[in-house]
Amino acid sequence: MHRRGDDGALRHLDFTVLDILAMQFGFMLMFWVTGHSGLIYLDPVYRVQAVIFFSGQMALGLFSDNYYHVLTRDANEEFLVMLRYTAEIWLLCGVFILLANIPANMGQLLMATLFYFDLGYFVRQLNKMRHARRGSERLRVLVITTGGQVRSAVRKINHSRTGVSHVISGVCLLDEGDPSQFADLGVPILQASDPDLL
Repeated sequence: MHRRGDDGALRHLDFTVLDILAMQFGFMLMFWVTGHSGLIYLDPVYRVQAVIFFSGQMALGLFSDNYYHVLTRDANEEFLVMLRYTAEIWLLCGVFILLANIPANMGQLLMATLFYFDLGYFVRQLNKMRHARRGSERLRVLVITTGGQVRSAVRKINHSRTGVSHVISGVCLLDEGDPSQFADLGVPILQASDPDLL
């Protein structure tokens, strides 16, 4: 169980700001695609809708696990998280608009939200690549596995494309395998019963 503030919107402020910009740009694209011109914020009806979605997005960003381990999620995981987050925003804000009897075209709101989904997912992936280039996230890991899975586990970690650089501190064998057969991996190999683990 994690605390929301430990790895959430406030820690990943860059992702939060980019998400907000993607949502607002999604609204602007919807505004232009539906035949309007100028800025959406100059139209009082659409401005209210954009502000409601901004508010809903901020509330969900702060109190959901949308940004939990955002840098360690692969593309497929991010797609699913983004899909769920987008649906939650649309439902929350759409229900509020309906209950508050605020003038709105639900089809247009759905279009704006779909634009946000596409833009938000793309921008998140670009931002992860930026983090990876900067090496801003380097996680030291201890691999705990059995002798038969050591090479597979180390290979998966070394070839992970999650935007985080992993440094393997060592491998702990849960069974009685021979640590010397893994000397070529270049990491310390210990057994669960080894006193050096303490």
